[in-house]
Amino acid sequence: MRSLSQAAEMLYISAVIVAEIRLDIARVAEPGRRIERNDWFKLSARPVFERGVRPVSEGNMLHWRLPTEEGRRIGQTISQRDLMIVATALEYGPAIGSSVTWICEKARVLAALERPATARL
Repeated sequence: MRSLSQAAEMLYISAVIVAEIRLDIARVAEPGRRIERNDWFKLSARPVFERGVRPVSEGNMLHWRLPTEEGRRIGQTISQRDLMIVATALEYGPAIGSSVTWICEKARVLAALERPATARL
């Protein structure tokens, strides 16, 4: 059995997801809730990925063109942020997870932000 800290060392996310979460927090209209969410992210969620945030790089952007071209070919518009997340996964390999995993994880984190702080304890 792995400990929580050992498991956390195996978690990776794209810097794009970190930026999206921070943007979503900044958009919260009520200052008290925005501060609470920001504190939760800085003190609880973000440290889990301290060594596991994968940056957007030139290599990512070379991978970005593949799903971008495929989307254009089939007439599908895909969010550029989601494409950058996919490119990160393509750059770093299967250990980083699939685009579906990234999108589901982002949704889970944002849903957690909607719950009161006491429900997250």
